[in-house]
Formats: sequence, structure tokens, C-alpha cells
Amino acid sequence: NGGRGVLLGGVPGVLPGKVTVLGGGVVGLHAARMAAGLGADVTIIDRSIPRLRQLDDIFGGRVHTRYSTVEALEEECFSA
Repeated sequence: NGGRGVLLGGVPGVLPGKVTVLGGGVVGLHAARMAAGLGADVTIIDRSIPRLRQLDDIFGGRVHTRYSTVEALEEECFSA
């Protein structure tokens, strides 16, 4: 269908797919949890530093977190 056919993860010898989640609220948390569970390289972008710290604690380093800036959004979206 013209897509890149990216696998999220779990295949030996294949780099995991990259997932960027915009917002670390309830929906973003669950999306990140699902993607991380599938073995993806996950980054959550949010505007709340306390929430980003909380997400770091929840995931124990299994996902990346970034403060929301124009530059961060551009970098993450173009590399996903």
C-alpha cells in the first residue's frame, strides 16, 4: 500500500520502530505502554515537567521523555 512497513519490535536483527506519543496524559500513557510492550523505541512529549518525571518513574527508563518545544516536535516527528 505504499507504506514503509515498519515493525515495532521483537524481530531479531531488525531495529525497533520509533513511536512518538504527543501528550503524557491517560491516552498517551496507554499508547506508550502498548508501543513499549511491543518493543518499539518510544518517546513521549509533554509540556509538564512534573508529568514527565512521573512518566520516567512509571516506565523505569523503558521510554524516552522530552519537554514539548517546536524543535522537539520537529525532531521526533521527522525521525519517527
